Amino acid sequence: MNGYLRFVENVLPTIVTLHTSIPASNPSSQILGNERMGTGTIVHPEGYILTAGYIVLGASRISVTLAKKQQLSAELVDHDFDSGISVVRVGERGLPALPLGDSDATAIGQETLAVASAGEAQRKINTGFITDLGGFEAYWEYKLEKAIRTTAVNPGLGGGALVNYHGEMIGVVSLNLNEVRGSTLAIPINCYRAISEEMQKYGATRRKRLRPWLGTYVQPHANGIVIFGVAPASPAETAGLEAGDVVMELDHQEISSRSAYYEHLWRRNPGEPFELLVLREKELRSIQVCPTTRAEYFR
Repeated sequence: MNGYLRFVENVLPTIVTLHTSIPASNPSSQILGNERMGTGTIVHPEGYILTAGYIVLGASRISVTLAKKQQLSAELVDHDFDSGISVVRVGERGLPALPLGDSDATAIGQETLAVASAGEAQRKINTGFITDLGGFEAYWEYKLEKAIRTTAVNPGLGGGALVNYHGEMIGVVSLNLNEVRGSTLAIPINCYRAISEEMQKYGATRRKRLRPWLGTYVQPHANGIVIFGVAPASPAETAGLEAGDVVMELDHQEISSRSAYYEHLWRRNPGEPFELLVLREKELRSIQVCPTTRAEYFR
């Protein structure tokens, strides 16, 4: 019992509440709203806070409430659009920080804790175990080669910490998964460890190649994948792609799955035009598209 109390005393002070304001002109406001709340985790005594990217995407103002109810202004350090994590920083120094674990060392069946803000100074914990460490892909041009699925259901606001029983952060709590009731997706902490030094030194991931982005929302289809929506003013909309288009080929390479679509797309460069062959109303159409990046679109 004393060990558990010490564990809680070490972890909870590192969990913060984020409140963000987003201009109506930013594209993310149409999808995620103008006011958002989320959880963040202090991962460095110099004020670096790790969270899920959708909480601070497009934010013009970021407010942080510490466990002791102290409110601080924060600034965005950088987004990593590939993994879906973001880092913000407050001016306060000497803050309690949660140690980072090694997500590659996790195993199915391992016990975990999901720790989150439940609003301002409230903090909650749920326990569970890891059920899967395979890949994850979603309809918004998003894919993780490795992800953590756990039965530790997020007990509060998104963006919190997935913690092992050594008191180390092994993931960022991202999504509640509808396909498995009582299951939560966490982004592995090693996605952050790989870029943390660059983020803290430069305020950006300078050496990382930016993925091209079209702004398509896609689902698996009997013939490959089908577009069921496009982001407003995105390269996809500009090119004339429409809901209902079935993607058959990308630059003459057959698209047999959503995963293949992403892989072929990400081999291109932002600003490099290519051809999509789509089936629309029983007619094959060749459409030229020119991708940008998520960073440019949501800037």
